[in-house]
Amino acid sequence: LTSVWWHTITMATLTITLARSNKAYCADEIVKGYVEIDTKKAISHNGLKLSVEAVTTMQYANSNHITMWEAMQSTLKPVSLIDFTVQLLKPGKLPAEKTQIPFEFKLESTTGQKLHETYHGVYISVRYRIHAVLARKLFSSDVKKITEFVVQVPGQGFSADDLQDTSATFEMAPDKLENVKSTLKDTVPNYRVQGRLDRTSLDISEAFTGTLKVLETQKPIRSIELQLVRVESCNTSDRSIKEPTEIQNLQIAEGNVVENLDIPIYMVPPRLFSCPTLGGKSYAVEFEVNIIILFRGGHQVTENFPIHFYRYPENFDRPHPPAVE
Repeated sequence: LTSVWWHTITMATLTITLARSNKAYCADEIVKGYVEIDTKKAISHNGLKLSVEAVTTMQYANSNHITMWEAMQSTLKPVSLIDFTVQLLKPGKLPAEKTQIPFEFKLESTTGQKLHETYHGVYISVRYRIHAVLARKLFSSDVKKITEFVVQVPGQGFSADDLQDTSATFEMAPDKLENVKSTLKDTVPNYRVQGRLDRTSLDISEAFTGTLKVLETQKPIRSIELQLVRVESCNTSDRSIKEPTEIQNLQIAEGNVVENLDIPIYMVPPRLFSCPTLGGKSYAVEFEVNIIILFRGGHQVTENFPIHFYRYPENFDRPHPPAVE
């Protein structure tokens, strides 16, 4: 009996293939692909359906505010962006071969909500999925397949202010430390670091760049690191939670660096785990960059910079970067 049951549920398999190998599409584009049904023998079925869903979800995971998250769960419902189903095959029979059923649909909201870019966060996520279901006859299990695709939204997070000069200079020194107890300031070694960030507001497809130099340091430096942080917020009428978590950390210098040497700052925002800055009524995703200096002996100092990511609108004439002298 067991062997018969296994044969029944595995005699057909589904594969969803998109026309683009990177599975990336922009809002309002046509998504094309096909569902391939591979049958080992001729089978009867009750139809093939294709469903497309896009959902923004909010959930807690190892949060310091678990009690608040649990209290907010009843309010923070998933936000549906796309939800529709089409029938690709009517009930009938399939031969013992591979059968490809094409499909296409326009990538647009069906719920009245704005589309957001694909984003895989810790507490907030935006995911786009395609479901294919081949319904089977009585006593046979349905055959299912799910695939995720990536969505980019031209213009998300963009405003005219982003075209202004958003460069920033900074200086790190003991007398500029904040959020440090006065009793601890005396234990911090003397140091002075200066630098420049080329842009603090930039397109998500471009690199975050700049330079820094160590002017002086009393204790040897062990490492200089560049950390990208996501700040995810969820809000209700009476509660608000903001959770910062690390996305990636890059070491830009190791050991006691030469003084007055320009050290390049370069970081590319990782796909899926970052997105254009997102602001909604009940949730938001923002980003920050930390420059971290680790000294031998255990001391650590951090300089924090809020960063705004956006995506240029479609067919936008991007400004050319200034020439390097």
